[in-house]
Amino acid sequence: MSKPTTLLVVSPQSSGGWSYARARTADNQRHVEGPESASSVTELRAVGDHNAKVRLVISATETLALVQELPATDPGELRQMISLQLDQWTPLPPEDVVFDFAILGAVENKTRILLVMAPRAVVNDQVTPLEEAGLPAEHVTVDALVRWSLLRRTQRLPVDDSLHLWAHAEPDKVDLVAWQNGQPVVVRSLPGPLEANELATELQRTALAAQTVVPTARPGTLWLSGSVSTDVASAWRGAVLTLPPEIVPAAVVCGVDADDGIAAINLLPAEWLQQRRARARRRRWMQMSLAAAAVYAVALLGLGIATAIRHHQVQQLHAEKQRLMPEYQAARQLNNELQAIQAQLDDRRSALEVLREVALVLPDNLKLNSFSYRREEGVTLKGQALDAPSVYTLIDRLQRSGLFREVKTGGGGLRTEPGTGLTRFEVTATLASAASKPRGASWR
Repeated sequence: MSKPTTLLVVSPQSSGGWSYARARTADNQRHVEGPESASSVTELRAVGDHNAKVRLVISATETLALVQELPATDPGELRQMISLQLDQWTPLPPEDVVFDFAILGAVENKTRILLVMAPRAVVNDQVTPLEEAGLPAEHVTVDALVRWSLLRRTQRLPVDDSLHLWAHAEPDKVDLVAWQNGQPVVVRSLPGPLEANELATELQRTALAAQTVVPTARPGTLWLSGSVSTDVASAWRGAVLTLPPEIVPAAVVCGVDADDGIAAINLLPAEWLQQRRARARRRRWMQMSLAAAAVYAVALLGLGIATAIRHHQVQQLHAEKQRLMPEYQAARQLNNELQAIQAQLDDRRSALEVLREVALVLPDNLKLNSFSYRREEGVTLKGQALDAPSVYTLIDRLQRSGLFREVKTGGGGLRTEPGTGLTRFEVTATLASAASKPRGASWR
């Protein structure tokens, strides 16, 4: 089951207050409620859904609609082209005008569009109270266009190559639309009320303007709705029909289906979207800042608690250390005594053991003249050999014996005596046990 969406369509009334209709869409079914009235935006907000999309329908008397033909191009280039030529169609400065358009079709390598313009200040005056009430409008459309579009879509109005005219009168205005083949040719909205003869004159002007656009079209039907009197029929050369009131919905009801084509023209000034995006960014930053502050506060509280716990643990450890210190001192003294006894009993580092190991690895052509032993350090060997390689053989064997950590030539090094050819040498070897237990080491 799809999540229901809500649409609130509103329109300001000339007598004050607002007219509105609500629509809910769920499971591809749309349910429309209205039209109803609200005396203020506060009341309007009370009837609206917090998450509802808001669509504003403004009066066609506040807009100017023109059918224009521009060089065929894509919609993005068409908008730029209209922006550059806007001052040709309105006396207002281009920056004071909002516009939108709908593509009607292609005519002889040109694109025919319906261009709708409105003073920016007029639109803003109607958008502002909704914005301040928390009902931001996402779409600003025109009542005459949404009503005519709905009548055409529901086949209440014909779609053929005749030139038809629709006149809809309300207490404060009259909307006129001339069309052919389902596309508007002339769209006008006149402040009212108008007398029958005045309206007849305006019908003739509208028909003449339409015939200049489609001169070959034959006259079609004049359709009347609202409070239009049939006395104007004498000014029309074709058939005249009156639409029953029940099939001509209020503008807010027609605006519910303003999702495509002519009815989808949107005159909402771009600055409102920019302001909303800026507010949304500020809200996100505020939310992120509050979240970061909350995380920081929690982290700070946690750090304080952890610090207090750690301080308490340190105090406990310090007290435990003081309690165990006498036992530690006694154990340390005992360890020193054990090490001394072990050193006395360990015969692997005795002079006899070391001398025995040296004798085992001594090459045959090498003779020792001196053996100097220092406990916990090592031995110094002095002697003579037939050649230097014999000395290096001795060094290598001592190194691999496992008893010594480091074996190298001593201070005298190797030297050959003149006349005899014998090589005098001095070799020092550090006991491996001396490396594992250096002098001054203690148990901790």
